[in-house]
Amino acid sequence: MKTTKLIYEAWKNSRHPLPYETSVEKREVELLDPVEDKDFQPNAGGKCYLCGEEFSGGIPKGKLLKSTFTDHSFAKSPESDCVCAACAFAILTNPNRRQALRWFSFCAADTLTICNRWQLRSFLREPPDPPFVLAATVSQKKHIAIKSAISYSRERYLANLEDETIDVSRQAMIADMDLIESLMGLGFSKTNINEMNFSRKTDPAINPTAISEISGLIEQRKKDRTFALALYAAQEKTQEDAICYMDLQLTTKPWRKEHKLFTPCTEAGTKTEDLQGLTCGHKSNDSFDRAPKEQLTLEDLLTASSGKWDAER
Repeated sequence: MKTTKLIYEAWKNSRHPLPYETSVEKREVELLDPVEDKDFQPNAGGKCYLCGEEFSGGIPKGKLLKSTFTDHSFAKSPESDCVCAACAFAILTNPNRRQALRWFSFCAADTLTICNRWQLRSFLREPPDPPFVLAATVSQKKHIAIKSAISYSRERYLANLEDETIDVSRQAMIADMDLIESLMGLGFSKTNINEMNFSRKTDPAINPTAISEISGLIEQRKKDRTFALALYAAQEKTQEDAICYMDLQLTTKPWRKEHKLFTPCTEAGTKTEDLQGLTCGHKSNDSFDRAPKEQLTLEDLLTASSGKWDAER
């Protein structure tokens, strides 16, 4: 099955309009069915200009692809004058609602999900049953759907970051994201992490001598484009979540500050599996009160995380 057909069929199987909710807004996304477009020609046929497959019913490329369209190099049948309904769906803007698929990150499987960051994070960690298409938009301007690929495995899948298709190991994604989110929970921004800029003042419980080693790990991981995708979708943990994650990786060196039991929050788009390894409920407060007040270093996280990657890749 071609990618745009899977996306189009997933949308047709979904509830309309599609729900979309972020921390600042809640709205409905009503994409346009190509068969309802004024330029749709039900008797058109041949090979699709974009995907190159035989089709019945489409939109003339001169009507669909405006002068601002810059992806003609992706056309599989440049001699064709028409675009099939599935590819047209990926391109069209709904003139009534001014909404288009290119504006959103999405996951297409049995149904189509327009993703906020939490949902994208969830799908990257726990993809749906294959086949599926997973894509993240940053600019909201690029026609990612026609450049994305179908995945047939949950453990080794393909995902787009803009128009770049990335070969993702699910376990590497989880390890990268856990490291990034823990560093964010300790006060580092995504820019700090991406640029390996840890020179600003940090929590006094973090040993500053760890900075060069953690930077080296990030430099190594950045060679795998999975890291960039994980960085984009990562969500900041609370400091307590980050501390908890690191404590669970190392039971021999507890955090120097007083600790309280807690249950991590579960926000929209987060699956239970995403939170495994983050709950400290099996530990007692007494164990922290009696433990030596040692300094938890980023070297500790480096050692734990490196072993995690070695075991899972």
